[in-house]
Amino acid sequence: MTNLRLNVIIGVTLLILSVIGIAVFDVLRAEIGPWGRYSEVDRARRVLVPAFAVTHPGYHVDFFGMDDNDFDIRPAGGTFSMVLSARSPYLKSTPQRNGFPVTIKLGSSMSVEEPQLDRTLMVQQIGEIGGQGGGAKDGTRNLLRSLGPSLLATVVIDLAAPVDEKTVKTIWTDRIDAVILGSAGGAARSPITWAGGACGAMGFDCGSASDSRLGEFRQWVAGLEEDDNAALRAFGLDLYELRKRADDGLIHGLVVTASPDDLQKVLKDSRVRWMRMADVFIDR
Repeated sequence: MTNLRLNVIIGVTLLILSVIGIAVFDVLRAEIGPWGRYSEVDRARRVLVPAFAVTHPGYHVDFFGMDDNDFDIRPAGGTFSMVLSARSPYLKSTPQRNGFPVTIKLGSSMSVEEPQLDRTLMVQQIGEIGGQGGGAKDGTRNLLRSLGPSLLATVVIDLAAPVDEKTVKTIWTDRIDAVILGSAGGAARSPITWAGGACGAMGFDCGSASDSRLGEFRQWVAGLEEDDNAALRAFGLDLYELRKRADDGLIHGLVVTASPDDLQKVLKDSRVRWMRMADVFIDR
């Protein structure tokens, strides 16, 4: 009888412990869910927002307009919101030049649900960087000549061969809107494109790289950790490919905005394979 009672007590105790264990496991799983490390706003701002921007080169992200209330991320998922504006609504029937809000949803299975965005002309052009096509420069030259002196043009430039930043500065000496750094290595449809210009608002310090788009990109990549790769892959990126691009420092193409006259001068450079116009607007 004593043994039976002892066995019952042991059985009940084990049952209670197993129930407690399951409960504790569920709590821990919730605490360390797939998005758990991004429940801290600083980390989400540092990793997730730039990842979205890198994979959507046709849109400008208003990093400075974001605050903590735009992030609602929990271990199992959540959302973050931002304001976007199209970089090149040129020739679009419904241009989205003015800012519009979007919300990114993070799923429990490490998935990302994004709003349906127009594939702008600039995105199409960036996607052709380094491809087999190219075309003659005459068409772009004639188009630039047709523009009046009061206009500015934003163009995508494909370089004949990838070059380092020092060489880029001999091709284009003025401000660079974005650098195109090659394949993203994941499911992203567009090459890695870094516009930068807002390191502090993205949660990291540019340091001495504040005047270098490539330098900013390297600063961002340097702060990424192995545990960020799953989130990066959800956005179509790959940590190891990003590190490779940061290490080799080769620039495949540029996005710049300038007067038609300045762009015609660059078009003559043999190191420029092609230049395509993404947008035209009045110089105010």
